Amino acid sequence: MASILSLLQTSEPPHLTMKTRPGVRSLDDLNRELDELLAAPELDGRYCMLARATILLWHDHFEAAHKIAQDVENPDGSLLHGIIHRREPDFSNARYWFHRVGKTHPSFACVAGKLKIALIGMRADQLAKRLLPDDKWHPLAFVDLLEDAQGRAEPAFDKLLREFQAAEFYCFLATLPSRVDAIWPKRVFAPPSS
Repeated sequence: MASILSLLQTSEPPHLTMKTRPGVRSLDDLNRELDELLAAPELDGRYCMLARATILLWHDHFEAAHKIAQDVENPDGSLLHGIIHRREPDFSNARYWFHRVGKTHPSFACVAGKLKIALIGMRADQLAKRLLPDDKWHPLAFVDLLEDAQGRAEPAFDKLLREFQAAEFYCFLATLPSRVDAIWPKRVFAPPSS
């Protein structure tokens, strides 16, 4: 059986908009596989919902992903919701959802690390300053960059931005707490016996 992250293996990363790609898996096929992968009783239900929505969005099933993400009222749901609206592109709505995430999220350090490596190799100092001020990932700066770049026909730059977005997907899934006890830790001390 595949892992959740293996479902992000496609011939190319998602587009920055709602443009669909050839070679993505069907909604029914993905849901069947996700049902198997997420069936373990020890998995946290919020993780299952968000992991499913993330995979569906990666495979360009926008409505199904949005329906799930809008029902998760926490920073994780807001982050995914922001990515969905950014791809519409509805930049003002995306900003709203990224503001709800806040300035920190467990996935931000992961994204920053991946982008730093990519940008150092490219000597893209201006882009790094814009997206990673203080060496931290700023998703709102990415929204602004995508809005500024909208309509530009620069295939190499588009490819780079799609790779950045792919890093968001990978890091989001990799940092979601998946186990129930990761969210609801067991008590350290046993209750006193009577």
